[in-house]
Amino acid sequence: MEKCSDFSPVIMGAATGYAPQKVELFLNSISRTNFSGVVVLFLNDDQLDDYKEYFGGRYSNQFELRFVITQIGVFSSSKSLNKYLQKAIRFFSKYIVLKEPKLKKDFIYYFAPPHVSRFFDYYNFLKLNNFTHIILTDTRDVIVQGDLNKLNQQGLFLGMEDKSLLLGKDSFHVKWIGDVYGKKYLSEISNKQISCAGVTFGDYQSIRHYLDIMINEFMKLPYYTMVRSNYDQGIHNKLLYSNEFSGVKLCQPLGSEIATLGVMNINNVVLNEDCLILNADGSIPTFVHQYDRHKGLEQSLKDKYL
Repeated sequence: MEKCSDFSPVIMGAATGYAPQKVELFLNSISRTNFSGVVVLFLNDDQLDDYKEYFGGRYSNQFELRFVITQIGVFSSSKSLNKYLQKAIRFFSKYIVLKEPKLKKDFIYYFAPPHVSRFFDYYNFLKLNNFTHIILTDTRDVIVQGDLNKLNQQGLFLGMEDKSLLLGKDSFHVKWIGDVYGKKYLSEISNKQISCAGVTFGDYQSIRHYLDIMINEFMKLPYYTMVRSNYDQGIHNKLLYSNEFSGVKLCQPLGSEIATLGVMNINNVVLNEDCLILNADGSIPTFVHQYDRHKGLEQSLKDKYL
């Protein structure tokens, strides 16, 4: 598994609710690299024809693009149900789960926000397919650049946010962690750096373990908590700082393979003559996440990849 000749990678991401154009920049960026593995996009059934027509065999000479049908997001995007009715159904479904606990996993998968449900799709896909290395990634606001063969490493690689914003100072994480684990626990990790769940990669065993831990935590938590909001990143951070994950490598923005730029000072972001984002030491991060938080940078990347 450690030899480059045995390197068999897969990139997986959910594209539910996105028009094909929303993930075009992501896919085009992969086509500019040396990646020759498999890219899997999880789609709802009503998206499939549009994606097939739009992308066709565009990338067939570079990598294999697979579309996998999923149910994530179908409930929340249903045009026949307004948001108040959706909320009521989520609330009352907890009584069904109380009577039939064996339905909990299926109900979380179907009724939870896509950020949560995608973990089940990742897990189920990996059970049925053999890959040595796995990349779990957002698709709308990520580009891939650089040498993907560098990902032929052991361990669990987690993207980190800029240290200027800590867990206890970010309103989203205050809510996510406070709602799920309480204010006392939040105060215990309030000075910790935020880990972003948007891009995660590693060898097969490390990613399978990560998904096991995440899904087991989903199942331990109250059902209604899991379907009420997109708490996945709060849970991801709780498990990180509880030392539940194994072989963790923290990927600092502009200092690793994952450049998470959301709260980064744009003056610290450097592009070379080929419009590639550079790390502080001049190396090229493999993944750039949240570039769209900086409109000038977003336009430069659109000019390059679209």
